[in-house]
Amino acid sequence: MKSRIIYLLSFVALFAFYSCDEDLLDVTEEFYYSSEITVLSNDTLTTVNEVVDMSSESSIINDYKDKIETIEITEVKYWITQHTGDSLQEIIEATLNIADADGANETLIATIEDKVLNSIIGEDNAQELVIQQAGVNQMANLIKNEPNTFQINYHTACNEAPLNFTVKFQFKVKMVANPL
Repeated sequence: MKSRIIYLLSFVALFAFYSCDEDLLDVTEEFYYSSEITVLSNDTLTTVNEVVDMSSESSIINDYKDKIETIEITEVKYWITQHTGDSLQEIIEATLNIADADGANETLIATIEDKVLNSIIGEDNAQELVIQQAGVNQMANLIKNEPNTFQINYHTACNEAPLNFTVKFQFKVKMVANPL
């Protein structure tokens, strides 16, 4: 009788373990994706658009493609990598937006205001952006789903022209995938 009870309990435990077994195989990876946008204009206002194919930018996305369960953008930082201009040249207002690869459905990720370009040169001067959840959610969905492409749109207004600088955006990405 004892052996039957032990056998039954073992069977129930095995069934319970098997039913959640797939979750145990989840793979969680955190990685950074960076985008450098060069701003060149004779005007104080400009827009730069960049189409990104994450399957070619990230081996992690390429490796797991259709097995990705969730993508989350947990942090966005920016800094200037190159600046040619007056030491007091500043961003009056800029927006970082995400859109479908064809430019449709543009959504705000973050806004930058009143930043002297020389004060944010170099990664040591990186600034964390206050992110808009709708924008990072859209970016996460575009990264997760085929064809894993999106468009980054950077709109900027500066206090003086010409504009000649490069801004680097760094996105911290968390991916959960199940290889089964």
